[in-house]
Formats: sequence, C-alpha cells, structure tokens
Amino acid sequence: MISHYRNGTVDVYQFNKNFMIFRYVNGAVACITALILNGLIIFCTCRLNQNSLRHFRGLLVALSALDICYAFASGVTTMGFDYYNGGFLIIITGVTTLGPSVLSRLSYVLYIVTFNAFFILQPVMFICRYIIICLPKRVTILRNRFVLVGASLFATMFCMTQVYWSVNSYSPTCRHPRFEMAETGEEIFTNAYFLSSTDADVTYIIGETLFLNFLIFTSLGSMVYCSAKIFVFLKRNASSFTERTRRGQRRLTLALILQTIFPILTGILPLYVTFYMVFNQIAHSHTLWYTMLLHVWQPTISALITIAFVNPVRRAIEGLGKNPSRIFTLTSGI
Repeated sequence: MISHYRNGTVDVYQFNKNFMIFRYVNGAVACITALILNGLIIFCTCRLNQNSLRHFRGLLVALSALDICYAFASGVTTMGFDYYNGGFLIIITGVTTLGPSVLSRLSYVLYIVTFNAFFILQPVMFICRYIIICLPKRVTILRNRFVLVGASLFATMFCMTQVYWSVNSYSPTCRHPRFEMAETGEEIFTNAYFLSSTDADVTYIIGETLFLNFLIFTSLGSMVYCSAKIFVFLKRNASSFTERTRRGQRRLTLALILQTIFPILTGILPLYVTFYMVFNQIAHSHTLWYTMLLHVWQPTISALITIAFVNPVRRAIEGLGKNPSRIFTLTSGI
C-alpha cells in the first residue's frame, strides 16, 4: 500500500488510493467514537451515587477527559510519521492544515502533551487503587489539600515543560519527500504541515526521549507492583470482602492494566521497531503509517475497557433514558 523510489534527487513516496481513503475514514470514525464514549463515561460517572467509586471517580473522569483531548488532537491533525533525512518526520494532513500553520503546530503539541500525560496518570491511578484497597486507613491522603494542590502544580509544570520541549524538538521544514497517489502519480499532501527533528537541538531530542522512556517504565513498574500487591491482598484477605467486591476490584485493576498496555503496543513499540530497522539498515520501513491506523483508536479502546470492566459506569450507561433514580443509586462495592 506504501512504496517509495528515488526520482533523481527527490525521494517519492506512493500511497494506494484505497489506503488513503481508509486512513481518513478510519481516523474520523475513531475520533467521533472516542468523543461520544468518553463523553458518556464522564456524564454517567458524575451522576453516580456518592458511595460508588467515591475515591476513584475523579481519576476516572480525568482519564476520560484526557482521552477526549487526545482523540480530538489526533482527529484534527491526522498525522503520519516517518524517518527521513536523518530525522523524525511528522506529516500533519488533517483539517488544521486549512487554517494558519500555528493551528497545526498547536494541535501537534496538544497531541504530544496528552499522550505523555497518559503515562503520568496511569501510575497515579495504580497507586491510588493500591492505597484504596490495601491501605484503606490512608485513603484520606488522597483528599488532602496539600496533595491536591501539589498535584495541580505538578500538572501545570508538566504541561509547560512538554510544550517547551515539543516546540524545540521539532521545527517546520520544507525538506521532505514528494508524496504521490500510486495509481495516477498525482501529488498529495500539498497543504500538509511538516515537522522534522533534523535541525533541532539534539539536547531536546535526547531529553524528550529519555523522559518518555522514564514515563513508560514508571507506568509498567507501577502496573506490575501495584497489581501484584492488590491481587495478593485480595486473596489473603478474602474473608474480609464479599465476592462481589473482590470481583469488582479485580476487574477494575485489570482494566487499568489493559489501558496501560494498549498504547505501548500500538504507539511506542512500533516506534522502537522502526528506529531499530532504520539504524541497522535492515529496510526502509513505513511501519508507523500502518500502526497509526490502530493507534488512533486508543481513546476508544480505553473507553470500551472502562465500560466493560467498571460495573457502575456500565450500568449507568445502560440506565440512560430510564428512571433517573436507578442511576443515582448504583453501587458495586468498589
């Protein structure tokens, strides 16, 4: 579906027509679906009884809000990624290209900030689950004013740092391949906005890469440690919980595990594979163009996992349009 050749001094990438149509339709459907599902989750979570998910609902709403931002940024940019001219090339082809170039740049920054923020939120969610289940006497820490203020300040500093790094890691470029339709040879992406890391300060590139790796390993480490602690605690203290509560706790923990693994498999792993193939001159890979077709569904998959595994949210959604009192009295022992 994607091929390339060299025409004199110009590199030419050819895209199959069916691939291009599927790419745009797939991105639009993924964006709309994610916005609807995550919007439903936020609406229904806010309507739940105060005793349902009482220590976790804020984080659940934050995750869905983050997914909405990520789906929006992904949908309006419709980005492609490739390795070209000794650097990482980002091709923005979405509706933002119809406006000024700064609109595409800001949308890309929003995409990066929300993607990295997801890997910060995941360890927080696992640690909170661990405290709620295994250390219930310390749950009040989660509502401590200093903790909340500190978290807000950290989130603000994170966003400012990510914006600064994103702006300095990639710069607009005119040095890019020619993109053509394979069937006709017609040039495409004529209005696209191109960003490249080729001319960027290597310090920012290394810093961004190390920070992303740190976030990933922190997410995986907290996932393994907290999940193991939770499952062992539930098993050892089975007599202290009802079967319904144990099942609910296990399902919610499993949901967090799946939500952590999916973006790594569809976003980070293909990136590492591509770099390995390029740096070792195994082949010129267009892997990221294909994996983005699945990666744009990350916010939708995250929402579906929440709906499937978090009983109060699922029942609240099922109860929409019915007697409102049924929604306000939902509990699950979580």
